[in-house]
Amino acid sequence: MRYTGCSALDLAYVAAGRFDGFFHNDINIWDVAAGSLMVREAGGIVNDLNKFNNNAINIRASSDGINDKMLRELENF
Repeated sequence: MRYTGCSALDLAYVAAGRFDGFFHNDINIWDVAAGSLMVREAGGIVNDLNKFNNNAINIRASSDGINDKMLRELENF
């Protein structure tokens, strides 16, 4: 598991295929808006960001192949 310290970069790495997945709790919309678009455009999956408060988003993003397993493993996070 790796975290660069920059959510936008981590999401860009998911979109590029360098990372398999990314998760973060209680993050702001401006930290993940562009990155989530990149992941979706690359064919990845991002959870529904609209169901959260813009200042407390729990983001889950991954490739299609590992999404279900990642969500199961992160149920307690």
